[in-house]
Amino acid sequence: MVERDWLIFVLYSIGVTGWVGNASARAIAAAHPDYEWTVLLRNKTKEERVKQFLPQGTRFVIGDFDSHDVISSSAATADIVINWGSSDHEPLNKSIIDGMKKNKFTCYLIHTSGCGILTGEVARSGTYGQAASKVYDDWDNATDLLTLPPEAPHVNIDTNILALDREAPHIKTMIVCPPIIYGMSHVQDTQERSAARQYVNSILDRKKGFAVGDGKAIVNTLHITDLSNFFVKATEAAAQGRGGATWGGVESYYFVENGEMVWGEFAQAVSKAAFERGLLDTPDVDYLSAEEAMKIDPISKIGYGSSARSKAIRAYKTLGWKPQMLGIYEDYLSNWRFKAGEPHLFV
Repeated sequence: MVERDWLIFVLYSIGVTGWVGNASARAIAAAHPDYEWTVLLRNKTKEERVKQFLPQGTRFVIGDFDSHDVISSSAATADIVINWGSSDHEPLNKSIIDGMKKNKFTCYLIHTSGCGILTGEVARSGTYGQAASKVYDDWDNATDLLTLPPEAPHVNIDTNILALDREAPHIKTMIVCPPIIYGMSHVQDTQERSAARQYVNSILDRKKGFAVGDGKAIVNTLHITDLSNFFVKATEAAAQGRGGATWGGVESYYFVENGEMVWGEFAQAVSKAAFERGLLDTPDVDYLSAEEAMKIDPISKIGYGSSARSKAIRAYKTLGWKPQMLGIYEDYLSNWRFKAGEPHLFV
């Protein structure tokens, strides 16, 4: 496969109008205004807003996640493809892969997956609201990620991407697995689409705190700005022709996190803060079965009841990335922005 010998890099990005994609694209464009962009948009009405933060000359292609020819043709000519659009939409991801397979040069795929891949055993056993002793890492024990339950969220798409290491070795892959993301980015034109925020909203709507099972499910968290900074470093590594990053196979996996949180403890802290603000009549928290919690919020099982413990090592070792923003408790309790009656963020 021919290596690139030019200095202008073409990024093809999907999902720049979403929460993660918007923050990350802005950060990349600010750090590297010399990159050329091709952006998939569902319709032309969003072009003007995107032009405000991407370089002049950005090329827009119009289509949805099922527009195979539109997606694949752009992926075929890009040096770097970044998918912030969907970690589960099979036609989208197939179109990206089909296009990149036609690229005659070494190219890089940065795919956004998620720590939902770690929740399969919880769903199998029904142990919602319980702590998990297993902590997955992306370095010493990364091969554990190759034996995750295939029915777990995102795993089917990740498996297809892992296969590119042998099917299309000119495609260098990175699979990024964010945990529970939180925080307001520096822009206000995208919604904070966070499970943690939705949990707060659901508590306020119910008028009393609740937790799934014993409330002991453990997850990791990360501020949106720290995540966007990771994508800057990942893109820089690709533009350098691998850089210090590892690509392909099990070395594709990158966890990104800033410590752990117990969902029940989070519910207690949020309920107390809401009570002190006069938004709840009591700081108490009800501990509900998974089925009862699902009647309150349809993402309760996977959202607030499933342990998913990860340890980010690869990002530190290969990219020098480290989180710097406030933790979730400091962010939420010092920057209260929640109210009852907001539309559900995920349904």
